[in-house]
Amino acid sequence: MDYVWEQSQRQPWIVNNLFKRATIKILDEKSTETVELKHIIEACRQMIDARETHLDLLVYRMQDAAVKPVVETIISGEMNMDLNLDSPGVQQAMDLGLVMFDTEKGLTISNPIYTEILTRVVNSSMQIMMPPPSNFKWQKPDGSLDMDSLL
Repeated sequence: MDYVWEQSQRQPWIVNNLFKRATIKILDEKSTETVELKHIIEACRQMIDARETHLDLLVYRMQDAAVKPVVETIISGEMNMDLNLDSPGVQQAMDLGLVMFDTEKGLTISNPIYTEILTRVVNSSMQIMMPPPSNFKWQKPDGSLDMDSLL
């Protein structure tokens, strides 16, 4: 239960989805086996990988011009003096449930699952621009590191 709380941070959809996956998809729905931490961890991984409608909506919401800089600032850890709790973008991101204010940490993404999804979105443009491994100049044909090319 502690893990579910940590991952969901009170998001009912996440709690319901984790247990639904654990009891129907990971365990057989006719199973009498007790749901364990390993089942919930696997359910969490599957939920992120599946990018279900609820999680895809996060990506859509993050594209909003006011919300995007808020999320990017939190994920990158950079300082943005234009952002404060009264900023329209911060208020909108909080209203959407994407971010929350923690008295110890400041503005944070609402839960680890949202952090995973939103980090992938922020980094996706960088991933697209990376050359395929065959173009890496520091890699030998056998896949090992070519230290001479790094000098």
